Amino acid sequence: MNGWIILRYLLLNATGFTVLFILCDRKYAVKKTLAILGVGFAVITAVNVLLQYAVGLELWGQLFPFTTNITGLVLMFFLSRNRGLPLLFNLLTAIQVGGIISLPGIALTYLGGAVWMDILIRLVLTVPLLFWLYRAFRPAYLSALPLLGTGSWGLLCLMPLSFYIIFYLLLMNGEATLNPLYIAVIALALVMMIAAYGLIFFLFCKYSQEASLKNDRDILNMQVRALYNQVDTMRRTEEQIRLYRHDMRHYTMNIASLLRGGDIEAALRFVDQFHDKFKEPSIPHYGSNPTISAILSSYLERAQEMGARISFQGDLPKKLPCDEIALATVFSNAIENACHALEKLPEGDGRRLEIVCVNGPQLVIEIANAFDGYVEFDENHYPITHENGHGLGTKSILAFAKDNGAFLDYKTDGSMFRLRILINKAD
Repeated sequence: MNGWIILRYLLLNATGFTVLFILCDRKYAVKKTLAILGVGFAVITAVNVLLQYAVGLELWGQLFPFTTNITGLVLMFFLSRNRGLPLLFNLLTAIQVGGIISLPGIALTYLGGAVWMDILIRLVLTVPLLFWLYRAFRPAYLSALPLLGTGSWGLLCLMPLSFYIIFYLLLMNGEATLNPLYIAVIALALVMMIAAYGLIFFLFCKYSQEASLKNDRDILNMQVRALYNQVDTMRRTEEQIRLYRHDMRHYTMNIASLLRGGDIEAALRFVDQFHDKFKEPSIPHYGSNPTISAILSSYLERAQEMGARISFQGDLPKKLPCDEIALATVFSNAIENACHALEKLPEGDGRRLEIVCVNGPQLVIEIANAFDGYVEFDENHYPITHENGHGLGTKSILAFAKDNGAFLDYKTDGSMFRLRILINKAD
């Protein structure tokens, strides 16, 4: 067996593992997934190269599905969050991509072309195809992933599985090199598979649009609920202010009545009672913007009830560079997410929630909370969760950032999880 065959196999295997990584709904961080996948690729590749030397190329070609495909599937079983038919679809897709990249070069060498031309064609086809898979196919695929049932995935797997059987029977056992008709059949099957994947991509895009619309509806419903909560908070605040005014009117009337009657000592006692009741406002004050202050007062009350230590520094200006209701929704979502993280911590001094607002050339807001030390980020470094009923708050904050041209930064700092928002002010 010569070096060209080994190089072909290395390129084919590397391409297949890259496709598996692109389509993998990872349950680990990117670096950890890449590290495990890299080790698996090295081990599987080394074993197959040694096996080629040990049993010969023809027998190894017949064992290829077991030594490469199935072992790759087992590896991805431990790396992917989704199991079963979606994982099988990923493997079959990786095989189809390998076929698309390999078959033109194989046909060329059959017609008398040099082996290095086969390698060159593989490299030329690999880069744009992987780029398309990552930028276009992967987002649509991941959006459609939770929407398709088992029956749908079974039908989607049936098409590439049929091609794989044809490819294996006619090519992997070496028969195709003896009959040009075999290569023609494989080529036609490959064209059909390319057309089928075009339809699959169209289907995924449709489901992706549906998922996006559903996500927008969920965010809108959540924002409406948050708006109702904000209105209710402001209504309760206004009611409390009306009660203070009512009590103040009675105090002043009683004091005036006592002064007219000459009972100065009783009037002074009323003044002392008035001072004791109203010397400290019962509603905390968070910045100069009354709407944001009222919302923060309401939502931080829940954190205080959980025993969290609350810290607020800085000031929010009365005039904001964005819609105050939209910003209030950001605060409510961020604080709700923080409270959810605090609930996972044992009661005590470890529960902390800190808010810092800097009103400078840009409005900078940082909301930090203690957490249990584990958080999962996506490729854009935005936190993600797979718990039912959670995650919409983060998406709503991201929607706010896009609508207002704001900059979002999530990071962990020791035992604290920090969200920083930078909002540019209008010139």
